Amino acid sequence: MRTKKHVLSLMMALAMVLSLAACGGTDSNDNADNNADKTPSIVGTYHLTKVNVSGINMDVAQVSEQSGVEVKVPLILKEDGTFSLDMSSLGTGESISGTWKEDGSNAILTAEGQDIPATIDGKTLSMEQDGQSLTFEKE
Repeated sequence: MRTKKHVLSLMMALAMVLSLAACGGTDSNDNADNNADKTPSIVGTYHLTKVNVSGINMDVAQVSEQSGVEVKVPLILKEDGTFSLDMSSLGTGESISGTWKEDGSNAILTAEGQDIPATIDGKTLSMEQDGQSLTFEKE
C-alpha cells in the first residue's frame, strides 16, 4: 500500500508542478536478438517523460521548462532483478526500491509487498494504476 501511495504522491507532485508552470545516454543492450541467456532488454535507465493524472496529460520536459525546476525522475532496472525509482527532484527526498520481473511485453515491479504492473513497448515503459499513468523512456 505504501508503494501505491508513493506512486500516487509522485503523480500529484507532478500535477502541482504543472499547475505552477501554467501560472507563471545510450544503452548498449539495445539488441533485437532477445535470448533468455542474455540480459533482459528492459534492463537500463528510464526517465519519466509523461504523466496523466485525472485526464490531464503532462509532458515532464515542458513542465521543467515552464516552471524553471528541473524534474528528473529516473527509474533504474538492474540486471540482478532489482529497481530503484528516485523521486528526490520532486522535493520528497524519497526513493522506492524493489524487484522486477519481465514477462514478454509486460513487467511487474514489486516494492513493499505491492505489485505495480508495467507495459513495455520498445524503449517506452508505462505504468498505469487507478486511471493514472506514468510514462518512462529508456536512455
